[in-house]
Amino acid sequence: METTVTSKSKNNFIELLRFVFCFIIVIHHSQNMLPAGSPTFFTSGALSVEFFYIIMGYFAIKHVEEHRDTVRGMADATGYTIKKLLRLIPYTTIAIVAAYLWEFFIRSYLPLVDRLMSFQNMPSELLMMPMTGQIEISLNAYRCTQLWFLSCMLIALPIVMYLSVKCNDVFKGYLVWFLPFMLLGYMGFKWTSIFAWGAHGAILYGGTVRAIADLLLGGAAYYAVGSISKKFNPGVLLKIIFTLCEIILLAFVIFSCHRSELTVYDQIFVTMIIWAMLVITLSGISYSGNLFSGLLSPIWSFLGKISMPVFCLHWTVFKYLENESFDGLGYWAKVGINIAVCILIYLIVNGISKLIKNKKSA
Repeated sequence: METTVTSKSKNNFIELLRFVFCFIIVIHHSQNMLPAGSPTFFTSGALSVEFFYIIMGYFAIKHVEEHRDTVRGMADATGYTIKKLLRLIPYTTIAIVAAYLWEFFIRSYLPLVDRLMSFQNMPSELLMMPMTGQIEISLNAYRCTQLWFLSCMLIALPIVMYLSVKCNDVFKGYLVWFLPFMLLGYMGFKWTSIFAWGAHGAILYGGTVRAIADLLLGGAAYYAVGSISKKFNPGVLLKIIFTLCEIILLAFVIFSCHRSELTVYDQIFVTMIIWAMLVITLSGISYSGNLFSGLLSPIWSFLGKISMPVFCLHWTVFKYLENESFDGLGYWAKVGINIAVCILIYLIVNGISKLIKNKKSA
């Protein structure tokens, strides 16, 4: 299963999908701001996490396959993972520190010692270690709950990359095709949901099991894309059909995220729909890449760049917006302010980063 996918250029449709699924997560996390009795949006928005893990696994295995001369062991796999996380450290640090400080000031009714003790979990969150068991897995213990995603990435991605390096034949011939279903099936049997990120198994938390499964699916996507792009060259009609398939699959996934109740089998099925959509997109057998190119390319690229900063920051911004001072604002106004604040922080951090790089290169 050799691959020929080596292009460094970005697929703008993927960048747009990053923002779409990030937006779904933001809405999913803002349900408590809705007025009583209002219809909810994206109740199953946690499915969006599957997209991010699968695409992350795809690019990680792509990196391994294209750099086998330099990626040789666990140190290289861990280094790759840390390098990816370091790009987000400014945003996670701002989100975590701001959340702890906000809680310290709004709980002025508590004794000072108790308020100071609330900072004891902050180092663990800053180091992305909560999913190792350093913090009690609960919404009360976490200040930035959504960052369980990155904590699981820190634990799971080096393992998956190491298996690809050291057991490549078993990895691409068996593990990526079968182990994800075994792990997701285990989550369904054990916890009746793949959303149970904080549930504890014999060794790992549910979120880590989920991360390993989805990252492996990303590896499967890489090998599938390589095989398809090498052996299959569709004509215009087939490309149109595959493009329509992408649109239909994306609409189905978005609709599924909106549904209020999904069984574990529904959740696994939607995960596979996300996988299939990504394989079609990344293999180049549709027109999605062309549809989102041209003059608007900078817009899609920008939306992709801000997706993870928004993901890292939005939970803390919502904590501020929950204050009674903002009660006069409508729900969508709060969502808009949240995203605008996250983008502003991104622009400031990005600007500072460019200034530092320019000074170093001067």
